[in-house]
Amino acid sequence: MANTYQLIEAKTLSTGTNSISFTSIPQTYTDLNLLISVRASTSAELYLSINNNVGSGYRTLSMNGSAPSSFGFALYQTAKAYLGEAEYSTMTADTFASASVYLPKYTGSTKKTLQTESGQTSQTGASLYWYINGSIYNSTSAIDNLQVYISAGNMIAGSTFYLYGIKNS
Repeated sequence: MANTYQLIEAKTLSTGTNSISFTSIPQTYTDLNLLISVRASTSAELYLSINNNVGSGYRTLSMNGSAPSSFGFALYQTAKAYLGEAEYSTMTADTFASASVYLPKYTGSTKKTLQTESGQTSQTGASLYWYINGSIYNSTSAIDNLQVYISAGNMIAGSTFYLYGIKNS
């Protein structure tokens, strides 16, 4: 069981942008955990690319919904790994969507898996919409950089991103 988290890099947006990158990720950890708090300028989906690969190679199974009776499944085969949705301007003021992306064995020479949990409020703030995703990145190269993208508009100022390395010690 992993028991040592170390902050590799933290980013807080001071202006809007449609992507952020973590480059030169050290290869000295067993796993990575990326924590995201994001609000967008418009309705948008969040995506993650690995090692600057935005052409192909990602497959995501997503379970999502706002209540146990409304959960559904979707399969995405995309140019980036699907993370979920961002809070945006017409939703409850000053709320941010959250996401946690776990990347085990990121230095290994096999295909990479990632697990994501993310959530956002409804437009009225009365309910939560939740995403639980499992993805495969079809590359055997070690992960040395990550990029978070938004499908439309920009991630706004105040959005935060924390990348942690995890060691078994």
